[in-house]
Amino acid sequence: MYKTLILIVFFLGNISVGLAQDLTFIEHEKAIPFEKVYLQTDREFYFMGDTLWFATYLVNAQSHTPIAGKCNLYVDLINAEGDFIRRELFMLDDGTCPGYLSFYDKTLEEGNYLLRAYTDYLKPFGDDLYFSKSIKLLKVKNSFGFNEEAENTTPQKIDLQFFPEGGFLLNGVINHVAFTATDENGRAIDVNGRVVDNTGKELLRFETAYKGMGRFIFIPETTNTYFVEINGTGDRFELPEIRKKGAKLMAGLPNNEFVNVVVLTPHYIADQKYSIAVLHRGEGLAILQPTSASLSKSIKISNEYLRPGINRLVLLDEKMEPVSERLVFMDFKDEINIAIKLNATALTTRDKVDLTLELPDNLASAETAKLSMVVVNENILNASGPSQNMKSYLLADSELKGNIDAPLDYFSDDDKLTSGQKLDLLMLTHGWRNYLWNTIRSGDVDFEPKAQQGISFSGMVKAPNNKKVVANTEVVFSLGAGSESYLIFGSTDLNGYYAFNNIVFHDSALVLIQGKNRRDKTNTTTVLDDPWFAAPELGRISEKKLKDFHDIPVSAFRMKYLNELALEEFYPDRNSRMLGEINILGQKKEEPEDEHFRIYGTPDYSIKVDENSYMYTNIFQFLVGRVPGVQVVGEEINIRGATSLSGGDTNPLFVLDGIPTDKDMVADIPMADVDKVEVLKGASAAIFGMRGANGVVIIFTKTGASSDYISQPIPGTVIKKIKGFAPYREFYSPQYTASNISSVIPDFRTTLYWNPKILMDQPTKSFSFFTCDNLSHYKVFLEGITSDGRICLGEADFVVDRRREN
Repeated sequence: MYKTLILIVFFLGNISVGLAQDLTFIEHEKAIPFEKVYLQTDREFYFMGDTLWFATYLVNAQSHTPIAGKCNLYVDLINAEGDFIRRELFMLDDGTCPGYLSFYDKTLEEGNYLLRAYTDYLKPFGDDLYFSKSIKLLKVKNSFGFNEEAENTTPQKIDLQFFPEGGFLLNGVINHVAFTATDENGRAIDVNGRVVDNTGKELLRFETAYKGMGRFIFIPETTNTYFVEINGTGDRFELPEIRKKGAKLMAGLPNNEFVNVVVLTPHYIADQKYSIAVLHRGEGLAILQPTSASLSKSIKISNEYLRPGINRLVLLDEKMEPVSERLVFMDFKDEINIAIKLNATALTTRDKVDLTLELPDNLASAETAKLSMVVVNENILNASGPSQNMKSYLLADSELKGNIDAPLDYFSDDDKLTSGQKLDLLMLTHGWRNYLWNTIRSGDVDFEPKAQQGISFSGMVKAPNNKKVVANTEVVFSLGAGSESYLIFGSTDLNGYYAFNNIVFHDSALVLIQGKNRRDKTNTTTVLDDPWFAAPELGRISEKKLKDFHDIPVSAFRMKYLNELALEEFYPDRNSRMLGEINILGQKKEEPEDEHFRIYGTPDYSIKVDENSYMYTNIFQFLVGRVPGVQVVGEEINIRGATSLSGGDTNPLFVLDGIPTDKDMVADIPMADVDKVEVLKGASAAIFGMRGANGVVIIFTKTGASSDYISQPIPGTVIKKIKGFAPYREFYSPQYTASNISSVIPDFRTTLYWNPKILMDQPTKSFSFFTCDNLSHYKVFLEGITSDGRICLGEADFVVDRRREN
């Protein structure tokens, strides 16, 4: 008869000062706060020309509550060779953000790709803490000759790794040994074999149970050596070294009430003392102290001392030093299941689908949920469905180092194993050495992670000879991107460095930075550091993920191939463009838009400089009598209607190729180098602030047009085109009406519907979309997180089994 033998249970929230000496280990194990990033994608297989849609969730790593505020999200697309194909920047807002990656680039090749995401806060932690997911990019091809069954070949080399429960083999007691079997490419394989001693005597037979993992039980002796022999290959592996004395933990499968653990020790000592510390995500939950009489007997740890996901049990000796560890996974199934109600489960093509989401009653009244939902053709899914969801990632994948093949599979029962048995194998084989929280203790982290919002532009201003820095001098930052334009005046520090932080703009924009010397002249050398930092290195585990992928369903190829044939028939020239009849009319040719850098809209006056104007000595002579309300006397300009705020100085602000400059610089520019002159006055000049109070005269030179890099004639100025945040794009979902439902234009959407921004702030919400022209089964997947950090999931399905009748 087993009973609980816990003498002391300490909850860390109620610890008195007198017990502090017992909490040394708990204090040492405290983890530094960090974040988790999760991306829900619309699917995992894509064809050339498709778009990958994703919804991002940024949560506190311990509580899983969404992180408030705004910060940058970096998304990398990496090919099978480890090359960075795409790097995009998105803005997270209160823990969420939608995004997309298009695969229209004809230089992309078919194969495995890694989708990786991280924030500035996570960047210094390294690749292990980043989100990563394998995706497959495919070419359209005829699938009717494909073999449904993959060829079964014997691997050339087998790698077998052993994981004794508790961390080591212990002499003279029952030992559980887990193992993993992989081929030379690191893929899980099924094997069977036997355990023998040094005389060749067979002790037991074993086989893998799930995804190349298995376990066996035996009693080792230090006087012997043990080997594993694999049937059919002749491979032989030696088991780990056996300890003669010590103590270790052994745990059973959790149930609805408790977890049974046993402290195994080969030698009973009456006054021997051990404690069991229970930790969860770097936080100590309890210290359990069994009596020495209970050693080697079952100890029940109540579920009230455990939390959802991975719990870490640590056996401590009387000096509170760790001697053995065991990970235990608790699946309380406490996620929020959101009901998805459909108006019908069998529909026709181009039929309207009405869908309603219903929150369960156990959601608190003040608790809201941020969700994302996809409706996708079942042909594009694995036979077992998606390989990952928010639950599998937040509770398992994100907390274990190493590649986990299809982590979502561990959360479902199959014919041979329950979910609990699968998860326990995962805990044994990944082991406490791969538990992420063991690697980010507060005392072991020598950096301070910081979040960042926007792009930072920094650099240095030096003397023309590059030998001396220019300290405490003015630096002008100018960026033109429509409504996201900037004009900022800053300065260098004592070491000549400048920085303009938190700059937010989308797509690409021309950036101009000008550094001046102490005499307010631009006789300087201005250096701009690359605002896009080098991509963090790809870790070993990410490299392995690139090689690990499920076979593509043949049904996906067949569907896409037939769809493409139909599209080619309807659009015979869809891969080329044919010009129609051209009528040449005698109309005046419109002047194309120039590529000059502007932070304002339409100017009040714009004058194009032609060859007839080259005779003028400078810009001042050129402007005489050309612009109404602009009076020019010598090198003095007065713009009528402007109010001087600078003590009698009526000269306007001069801007040269986007950078404010002085009158002397403008006076020295030959008219043959000027392309266009523009004038702003009154409200039009407001974007330049107080400096524009007297109006603004803008001069564009012929070498100042936009390009990726411009060799400008202005000293002390850097001009570059910089890539900003990825522009937002809406998912296209056609709305069929009586007027267009009979359209002959084919509709072959693989992803029928995608909504990355659903806020459930009321019990129900409704949505609608239309089916396409494919007859198929469809899946609805819903994922998200509540304001209190509870995972939300929902799933539904329907079939389109009939053609619409006209």
